[in-house]
Amino acid sequence: MEKLSETHTLLKWSKGKPGGLKGRKDLQKDIEDENGVTDTSLLTVKLDCLGNDALKKVNNIHTSMDKSIKAEGQPWDSRGYWIFANHRVQKVQNILAQGEMDAERALEIYIDGYSAHVQSQRESLKDAFREGNYPTVEQLRDKHYIRYDIAPVPDPENDQRSGWTQDMRDRFEKQITKQQNVKVAASLVDLQKRLTPLVEAIVKNMDTYTGNREDGYFNDSMITKVRTLVEHMPDFNLGNDPLVEEVRRDLMSKITVLNPKILRADKSIRKDVSTDASKILKKIGAFGMPTDSDQ
Repeated sequence: MEKLSETHTLLKWSKGKPGGLKGRKDLQKDIEDENGVTDTSLLTVKLDCLGNDALKKVNNIHTSMDKSIKAEGQPWDSRGYWIFANHRVQKVQNILAQGEMDAERALEIYIDGYSAHVQSQRESLKDAFREGNYPTVEQLRDKHYIRYDIAPVPDPENDQRSGWTQDMRDRFEKQITKQQNVKVAASLVDLQKRLTPLVEAIVKNMDTYTGNREDGYFNDSMITKVRTLVEHMPDFNLGNDPLVEEVRRDLMSKITVLNPKILRADKSIRKDVSTDASKILKKIGAFGMPTDSDQ
């Protein structure tokens, strides 16, 4: 069996955007009247002052990027690392690169409006305007970043750390092995929770569907959702569990190939599918359970 350190990679990412500067609300109403300004040192500009949610677009891009990345892997440790199958690492890097470009474009739209806003403040406040109350365009750009770090999955057998005693290495191996086992088990539980309601819905719909909407109805997406999850099943199978692979193949050959229109038209096929799905459901329920070979 291949080691986790050979099939997977750790990656963590971080991001930042301009934010944190606030203006005095009680002075905002007087911002265009220099005679009404009593404390110019408090006139810091709100970064979301443009009213067009420009900065929110940057944040939305970051959020979408996070969601896309997390769909490709599993959380690993408290340091922020996630674990990804090696064949998905390049896709994650592409998501990060695209997210950075999209966010920078959105930030430039904000900066264009921000620069115009600062100029209007300069003209309105005249002598009361204080350049130091407004971050420069360069400062705004510097606050935006997307970074990531790639690291190997620890391999206790090959991690020969200089100066470590055999006892230290044994404890390190035990710690890493325990961590990996915990992650493998958690990943199977996650997959089980995702698969079970999808397959249960297939069994229920095959048993209750009569063609009459009052008796129940199912959408084409019922099969599409299973097909999407089956595509990602290898990423959840961190321990290369043969039962998970068996279920994946069963779903591919017996469920994902189904045509919803044919299912609605043929009662005998629905009965066969219900039987197949029920058998698959029992196998899903056995994820992570010890087998005879584990005894």
